[in-house]
Amino acid sequence: MHNGILNDLRRMDKENKTNERHSVQNTIQENPSTNRHWKSLLRIRSRWKITILIINFLILCLLIALLICYLEGVARNVQQINTTIEHTGKCQPLRLPLCHKYKVPYSYTLIPNLLGHNSQIEITEAINRYDPLISVKCYVLLPLFLCTIYAPKCIHTGQTVPPCRSLCQETIRKCDFFLGVFTLSWPMNIDCSSLPESPDPEICIGHQENYYVQKSIHDCTNGFRCDQTRCLPKTWICDGYFDCEDTTDEQNCDNCYSGDYYCGKGVCINSSSICDGKEDCDDGRDEKQCLRLSQNSDVENEGKLEVYNRETNSWIPICGKDWDSSNMSYTACHLLGYMDVKETRIRDENEKAYKEITPKIREDFKQMQTILRKSKKKCDGDNVTIYLKCQNYECGVSMAPAKPTPRIVGGKESAPGSWPWLAALHGGPDEVFFCGGVLISPWWVLSAAHCVGNQTDPAGWTIKLGMTRRTSSSFFIQKRGVSLIIKHPDFKTYSLFNNDLVLLLLNQPVNFDQFLRPICLPKPNISLIGYKSCVVTGWGKPFHDDDADYQVVIHQVEVPIVDFDTCVKWYSIHDVHISEK
Repeated sequence: MHNGILNDLRRMDKENKTNERHSVQNTIQENPSTNRHWKSLLRIRSRWKITILIINFLILCLLIALLICYLEGVARNVQQINTTIEHTGKCQPLRLPLCHKYKVPYSYTLIPNLLGHNSQIEITEAINRYDPLISVKCYVLLPLFLCTIYAPKCIHTGQTVPPCRSLCQETIRKCDFFLGVFTLSWPMNIDCSSLPESPDPEICIGHQENYYVQKSIHDCTNGFRCDQTRCLPKTWICDGYFDCEDTTDEQNCDNCYSGDYYCGKGVCINSSSICDGKEDCDDGRDEKQCLRLSQNSDVENEGKLEVYNRETNSWIPICGKDWDSSNMSYTACHLLGYMDVKETRIRDENEKAYKEITPKIREDFKQMQTILRKSKKKCDGDNVTIYLKCQNYECGVSMAPAKPTPRIVGGKESAPGSWPWLAALHGGPDEVFFCGGVLISPWWVLSAAHCVGNQTDPAGWTIKLGMTRRTSSSFFIQKRGVSLIIKHPDFKTYSLFNNDLVLLLLNQPVNFDQFLRPICLPKPNISLIGYKSCVVTGWGKPFHDDDADYQVVIHQVEVPIVDFDTCVKWYSIHDVHISEK
């Protein structure tokens, strides 16, 4: 019964709707104006539906894009540790030796850590791989940075605290270059810019530490401010050697008038007496490094002959009027480290030059003291200069040979000029000292292959030559870049004592002087039989420890030469295997 009633109602409703539709259609047909109005309404309604669909589609796309960005941000946060991160591990007392040694500012870490290490023993093994990088001292806060990555601070909520942005940026900027040397990489894809920055140690670690390190760089309370940027030991002031480019460390010394040159031992001379061909200081230091051939990036053994003017702290062309080519040219080339002169040309220049240079030949060329005397008169209106081409550079000549003290740990300090072929290798943007080498020609430096390791980018290396003190920046030091690295083809990083040789091609040749000469290479198949000792020189660490710093001044020590079998036996005790290569 009920079903019948429902069916009747549905039929009646359907008939009503049909009648209404027919009624509307009849009305439209009977009234044309109504017809147009109705069609207009239908078009507006259709357009509105389409507009709504488009808006809904755009909103959907926006929501999808926001969802993707959110998911990527979550993934990045997990991988890069760029904020305080929740973790399923537990806080444990920090027991890592490295973190205790460098006194990190927290006592608890999360185990397992964010890198998947399940114990502090595993973390110690992983972090120890960076010992060579720490020993370089590329950045004093490197250990703190490594601890915040491998063993981050754990707070009471079970969350970890990441390193601060400034700590991350400065560490990577200073140390990233040396990763290639040791075939290392950072433990994750670290994006420093995404890390927080705050003095609050509950938000990030390293802000205060990095701030004080940067502040200490500009603090020179216990030293001497040099070149407006560096800080030198006070003991280097007025010691007779230029350590600053602006030479302020040798000005206004005791018993000296303003502008005088200090010879040491309380003796002062007028600046005009420097490089005048006469030794006024007891050790002749006022007549050293006085000549050079003008800088030329293409040719190393030729150029305009110049003399150093202490009063203007600059190099000035020598006047060529009345120049005796048969005698003076040979003398000048010999002083510059060459055994002969190939060509002399007299040139007219627009620059002002000094007058006559009178040679005063000495038999003892090992001292390599300047023997050219210059007049302070001008060239009578003639700007005539000397262009020399020297040849056959002389190797192995030291201007101040010294007898090293044997069997002293770390050796003793070397006098300036004792080892004029020594080169210092610096790496990275801050030119961190890393290794030593020797100059073997105007273009090439020989060093140990383990010094460059697997770092194939020559652009990151800087080589400084002609210096005694590693931290000095004297006017006479020559700095060069590296354009090519050639390692011995059989060198292996896992066997550092075999074929440990590398050649470094300089980006431009060096100019020889008394403090800068090439070393002699041994002849092929040379025998060491009959030689009992040799001298080891360099800026090496006085003892083996990550905390030990490299020597500031060149040190030398005499060591015995032992036969190959004895050498192999000694090293085998330390599981080091040496071949005859």
